[in-house]
Amino acid sequence: MAQDKYDVAALFRQYVADEDVMAEEDCKGKWSVMLQYIHSIGKDLYCHGIFRLWEEIDAVYGIQSLDRFMENKELLALAVNDGSYWGSSNNWYGGRDRFWKNLGFLDKEESVKLFTWAEEYFYKRKPEHYNDFLYEFLRKVAPELLPAEEGRAMMETVISAAPAKSYLVDELRRIYYKPEEWDTYQRQEQERKEKEKEEARRNEMEEWKKEILAELDAVGTEREKCAVFSKKLRETRYGDKDKRTVCLVMLEQRLQKGKIYAEEKELVSLAEELVSMVEYDLLDWKRFQEIVKNMEVSENEFAGNGAA
Repeated sequence: MAQDKYDVAALFRQYVADEDVMAEEDCKGKWSVMLQYIHSIGKDLYCHGIFRLWEEIDAVYGIQSLDRFMENKELLALAVNDGSYWGSSNNWYGGRDRFWKNLGFLDKEESVKLFTWAEEYFYKRKPEHYNDFLYEFLRKVAPELLPAEEGRAMMETVISAAPAKSYLVDELRRIYYKPEEWDTYQRQEQERKEKEKEEARRNEMEEWKKEILAELDAVGTEREKCAVFSKKLRETRYGDKDKRTVCLVMLEQRLQKGKIYAEEKELVSLAEELVSMVEYDLLDWKRFQEIVKNMEVSENEFAGNGAA
């Protein structure tokens, strides 16, 4: 292949030597064709000879000038992603199956150097993908390339900046935590999630209680209040048992102030909801009887029946 015909790293060294001693125009004239060749062959990191060329460019100009010299702004991103562009569609949540593929010609020291080049590139040129790059490196390359303590420290840095509760973050923890650390973390996470769930449930029940109280405060008569309890129990008959229980407790608290007086239809409706709670084991029979004993038809209802 062409890279076997010319040592591109040696060619570059010759160019630099001429650049130091020749006039700029003379140097450009002498090297115009060969520089095109270097740019053409040196843009893809597919063999050790190209890596040596990049090392020479780094030594002379600094790695930050690599993409400018090679006339390709995506050079390092393409190199670590097997020629695939690091586009916005492959952000933190996206996978990169080609990451660090076909780089087996690099030894360990050279692989570390490529990482430092790419890390600087993403940090300065592609900050929106910096965490993404580190995640891919930590997941696929670092365990075999870096000392354990360095990989762990890098993992902690990524975790501190990663999306909260990301399953990808847990994947890194599973790789870099010791077995006992991972078990402890999982147990603590489960406890945290349970506490959050309980807190959210308490807040939901508190809001439900406020909703009931607001509807009770919005009505004036005992008949209307009875209708509110009946309605709120009916709303949750086939849904949230906890909400039904909250409503029942509030009804029993109301009964501590005295009997409920309402028209017969409101009392029947409320009794039907209470019966359904008995059927679903949300209310025992004794409590049901106690509630019903404190429900009476209002005098206006009796008067109406008598007039009829």
